[in-house]
Amino acid sequence: NEVDIIGSALGLEKIGWIVTETNNDTVLSEKQVRFAAKMQEEFAVKHSTGYPVSKFLTIVMRQDAKNQAEVKPEVYMISDQGQVLEREGLFVNSEKRKFMRIRESTGRTDLIPNFMANNKEGKEFEPEFLLVNVAHGSSGNKFAVVKHSEFPVENRSGNATKNDLKEYFKLMKRYSGHVKYADFHLLLYLFRVLDLDTVFHIAESVFNERPISDSIEL
Repeated sequence: NEVDIIGSALGLEKIGWIVTETNNDTVLSEKQVRFAAKMQEEFAVKHSTGYPVSKFLTIVMRQDAKNQAEVKPEVYMISDQGQVLEREGLFVNSEKRKFMRIRESTGRTDLIPNFMANNKEGKEFEPEFLLVNVAHGSSGNKFAVVKHSEFPVENRSGNATKNDLKEYFKLMKRYSGHVKYADFHLLLYLFRVLDLDTVFHIAESVFNERPISDSIEL
């Protein structure tokens, strides 16, 4: 789709998914852990040793429990064990968002491993047992390909209009050349109103920091 096309032209790649969360009762819910495990399996890549490994991240944007105006990012991956348990169909839907649940055996030949959590054997355990905390940070806007975020966001307040485009370029008049086009949602909008080759050229110019053709300049 257009997101993948523009992302590719900007030299970007999918590295994960983002969850917005207001709850603080658990790091990730049972459903979120299972979905993340599925995504890690789907987007696994082949390691130099020949084994498939995942680099797919789960980013949680959570309100601070004491200061709701503050939102902090948290980054996790599901452990290899959790990924395999989901892949092999050992999880079943749990009625409790704070607990993973292992299915029952279907017969003598269906062997289900025993699970220990908090020194107890059982079929339920907290999602935190399957989470791996990933160190994260920001390199700052200086090294970012996408330098602006002023254009209306695609899925927040309806579709952007020509007037939004006009107002955006008024705001960007202090920037020249490719720099003023370095807004991902601007490029998504242009994808809808211009031909693919033109938008791809603009995105590549942003990535390579090179001038945009005078015939394209908006």
